[in-house]
Amino acid sequence: MKITKLFLLSAFAFVCISVSAQKNNQAEIGIKKGSFYIKSADDNYKFSIGGRAFMDAAIYNQDNVELNSGSEMRDIRLGFKASFMKQWDAKFNISFAGGKVSLKDIFLKYKMDKHNSIKFGYFLESLGIEASESSKTTRFMHVSTSADIFKPGRNLGVEFLNYSKKHSLSIAAFGSDINNKNTTGDEGFGITSRLTGVHKFNDKSFIHLGMAGTYRIPDEVTENDMTFRAVEYAGRAATHIDKHEFLDAGISNVNNEIKYVGELVAATGPISIQAEYFNAVVDREAKLDKYKASGYYAQVGVYLNGANYKYKNSSARLTRPGVNILELVARYNCTDLNNSELKKTDSYFNEFKDSDMGGKQQDISIGLNWYVNYNLTLKLNYTHVKLDEYAKHTISDDEKFSMIQARIQVAF
Repeated sequence: MKITKLFLLSAFAFVCISVSAQKNNQAEIGIKKGSFYIKSADDNYKFSIGGRAFMDAAIYNQDNVELNSGSEMRDIRLGFKASFMKQWDAKFNISFAGGKVSLKDIFLKYKMDKHNSIKFGYFLESLGIEASESSKTTRFMHVSTSADIFKPGRNLGVEFLNYSKKHSLSIAAFGSDINNKNTTGDEGFGITSRLTGVHKFNDKSFIHLGMAGTYRIPDEVTENDMTFRAVEYAGRAATHIDKHEFLDAGISNVNNEIKYVGELVAATGPISIQAEYFNAVVDREAKLDKYKASGYYAQVGVYLNGANYKYKNSSARLTRPGVNILELVARYNCTDLNNSELKKTDSYFNEFKDSDMGGKQQDISIGLNWYVNYNLTLKLNYTHVKLDEYAKHTISDDEKFSMIQARIQVAF
């Protein structure tokens, strides 16, 4: 309720400021790439309102495990953006997905100059490409399972960003979730950094290489009157409608965790490739063995009707295409949450088998995207999934299933 009141108050303030600007400064009102904005004549103030709605449906062809076909409103958001005095940007974004109100990006950014900025607030940590990419621009309906599991998500923090036509560098310090749910112990904190470089051969061809890493001391939790730090890696099989988390590793007695990512993006004309490799190392207390997990994906995209892939330097990733563009995409993903440090002959293995052997998933996806205009995108995905014997919620040791998913995506 408090979040809803805050949002309505912000909306009221937005309208009042916009009317005032229009009256006193001959404000300009317009629509750019499907988004409504109001700005002052001297460009010192600009306000815009936006939102999105994702309507998804999925049909599962299961082997032994029971999956639940159906439909859902995957995401519903409303938000505001504001720029003032040409050096300050602000963003307020709220989600109503699943009938619940939750806060998304809420931050203030100070632009020191064209290529340097500092951001304060609640936002995604930049651990690679997909970990910090908007759901509006991902090529598939669901990000790769590897990125979904290893991404830090949103946290309260401060980030410095420097970029040019050839590189980008971000360094950030983060606390924990904005809702401060931890009431049984100390909050965790972390440091995350990303470095990328891009070489453009010509107007139609480029290659991007990058790396990112994060060091975090996780939140404390309390169970059975014992307080310790813990992390959990868990995720679904490239879908959201079915709620099964087939991969799940819960690690207790943690000192710290380190995750790092390697990135590759390349494009020439209407063809692109993108790949990321993820590695996680969790250090434990009392001389317990470390937990190690990894994952990777590689995908290729082709524009079918004449467009070329473009690159955005400030975010170091591919941009969304223009209007009436058809795109064919294919992806292979492999995520392994089985602790690579353990051997079945170890007595330690038997004690920690359930938590350390989080399962392994391999999946292949093919997708077709139609970017109708700046506000409407239609997506169709097919995915085939293979799980190993340690995956959760399975009956056989070699579970396989497939799915067809579709999305109507509206954004403004």
